[in-house]
Amino acid sequence: RVDLTQRPFSSGGPPRTGRWQIPLVLDHGGRTHRVLLQHDRQTLTLPGCTATPLVVNPQGVGFYRVAYAPALQSALTAGFLQLPPAAQITLLSDRFALAQSGEQPMSAWLDLVAQLPPTRGPAHAALMGQAQAGLRLLGEALHGSVAAAPLAAATRALLAPELLALGWAARPGEDSETEALRAGLIRDLAAVDDTDVLARAQALFDDDEAGRAPMPAAVRAAVIGAVGRAADGRPFNALKRRLLAATSDDDRWRFASALARTPDAERAREVLALSLTDALPANLATRLPGMVSEARWHGELAYQHVVEHWANLAARSGGMFGAKAWLLPGAAW
Repeated sequence: RVDLTQRPFSSGGPPRTGRWQIPLVLDHGGRTHRVLLQHDRQTLTLPGCTATPLVVNPQGVGFYRVAYAPALQSALTAGFLQLPPAAQITLLSDRFALAQSGEQPMSAWLDLVAQLPPTRGPAHAALMGQAQAGLRLLGEALHGSVAAAPLAAATRALLAPELLALGWAARPGEDSETEALRAGLIRDLAAVDDTDVLARAQALFDDDEAGRAPMPAAVRAAVIGAVGRAADGRPFNALKRRLLAATSDDDRWRFASALARTPDAERAREVLALSLTDALPANLATRLPGMVSEARWHGELAYQHVVEHWANLAARSGGMFGAKAWLLPGAAW
């Protein structure tokens, strides 16, 4: 027997009312069942008796979220690694959405995330990408709180073994999804101050600076960002020099983004000062306060910089619709 209920779901805003006709797909004991959920509550009986837990929306194509009863949720958590790849991705996504909305504790999502490292199937990169995106959102939400340090430690514990197994160098025949996973792991581990990643990134950058070896193309952007995360003194000056000497827009934005991540207030002031000069194109220069603010360390400093130099920055923004209107909101992260 399966009891089904429906109600409108939203990750934010006031609760809504209404009823939809929702085509459901249920996977039970290796058999697929299709049901049209027309009422607020429906009950159906599925044939057979199996220990395999019921999975709703196993292919993730339905436009709905699924919250399971406690016993079924526990069974799905216990059997997560045995689920088909698409069902794993859908369950992980639903858990995070429900936790974001306050429908479930975030621990329900973390229970699944903790199981990801052993997975090596076709869904591995997608699952890790979901986990990384969720951890980044949590890191932003908890920045500056007492929970920030434990979350950073948990992020390092999850992601560092993954990067170690994957390695820093691309392998022959590697797909773009794996390349993106590697770069994302470097960025995310640098953001939580993983000392091994910061040291390795600095070594690769130093080799590039000295002409010994270029930074590997597949991780170049991630390495530059990691160097900026811990840059002070010589590394900061090297990044700033590379920014000012860059001849392509991609490199200018890449080095500027790295510099904006500095946790040092004096270095952040140096970055903000560049927004008032002609050393950079106006579209990049006027984005620097927002980039510094987005890094979460110096939001107030960036905001005050825009207030103090509003006339200059507004003039540099030009007449494009909405350009100067975003200067203050962009610095108000």
